[in-house]
Parts: sequence; structure tokens; C-alpha cells
Amino acid sequence: MTSESTLLQLKLDHAVPALASASRRAWARPDADRFREFLAVCHMATRATVPLLEFAVAECRARPAADEVAARLVPFYLAQIEEERGHDAAVLDDFAVAGGDPSALLRRVPRPEIAALVGAQYYWVRHSHPVALVGHVAVLEGYPPPPAVLERIRLATGLPAACFRTLAAHAELDRHHRKELAEVLDSLPLDDRCRSLVGVAALHAVQMLVASVDRLARLDTLQERTGTHE
Repeated sequence: MTSESTLLQLKLDHAVPALASASRRAWARPDADRFREFLAVCHMATRATVPLLEFAVAECRARPAADEVAARLVPFYLAQIEEERGHDAAVLDDFAVAGGDPSALLRRVPRPEIAALVGAQYYWVRHSHPVALVGHVAVLEGYPPPPAVLERIRLATGLPAACFRTLAAHAELDRHHRKELAEVLDSLPLDDRCRSLVGVAALHAVQMLVASVDRLARLDTLQERTGTHE
């Protein structure tokens, strides 16, 4: 019998090449402005992680006692909260080291793709089942920028190594997280509806990341490069 984690990976294998292609376009000509905007977008997504996980925990606890999937997700989501806490501040620090203005970033309207990335999860967690967030986490933790790409960007931009700290740490930690998430997913007694929901949530996350990275690849107008962002 095929495991739940394998079923999810088979779905992602069809979608992730589009993300890889978008990343190649975005970093074909690395420059400091583009990397700062990448950190800005990372912060927009990362600052939502802990509140989203906390919301999912509350929804799991509100479900009937007979919902074994929700019950098993609580300790996993709680552990994720502790692991992710403070990462948004770390990305903001990296943004400052890279020459960005943290105060200006915090005043910016978040990108529509990031709002859609996160907002859809709130909807599915509240109106369908909190297991949706497993698909979201699988994508965000499953495909960090490879260390070789980060090093190429660093060399091309001349930016200090310190502004790559959080991304480099994630690239290392997420290998462990992927294994842990697969074990959790394989332990869940998913029915067809929950299995489908995890897949839909994961594929949506890939689509929104592709849209975000594609936008980054088009960061070539004077208006955007001088700090005026939509």
C-alpha cells in the first residue's frame, strides 16, 4: 500500500518543476535589489506562520473527540510553533543586513500572492479540516533555496554572508523537517476527503510560490527597484 507521504510527493512531483523554472528565471542574473525583495517576500510569508499554526491548533481542539486526525495533529503543530517562533524576526534582521529598511517593509502592503498563499489555508483549516495545513507546510519546508544557489547569489551580489543566515539555516533544518513531516503524515488515518485536501492545499502553495517567484523575476522596472512596491 502506498504511504500518504508518497502519494503527496507524487502529486508535488508534477507541480514543483514549475517552481524550479521560475527560480531559474529569477536568479539568472542575481542582483542585490532582487535578493532584498526576495527577503521581503520571505518575511511576508514567515510572519504568518506561527499565527496560522496557532489557529490550526485551536481548530483541531474544537473538533469532536472522535476526530483522530485532528487529535494527532495538535502535538505536531505545537512543535512546529516552537520551531518557527522568531524566524520572522530573523528574516527581518537579514533584510536589514542586506541594506533594506525594516520599518518600511513592515509598512508595506503584503503581496497578493502571499495573502492568497496564507489566506487559503485559513479558509481550509476553518471550513474544511485543519489537516490542510500539512500540505502547506510540506511545500514551504520541502523546497528551500539550495545552498549552492545562495552562494552564487552571494558571490554575484557582494552582499555580506550574514544576510543569508536564516535561508542557509532553513536549507539545513528543513531536511530534518521533511522526514519528520512524512512520518506524521504517514501516521494519520486519512479518509479520501482529508487526503484530497492535503493535496489541494499543497498544490495551491506551489502555485502561489510560482506566482511570487515569477513576479520576482520581473523585478526590473525603475519604480520597483527604487523601493515603490505595489
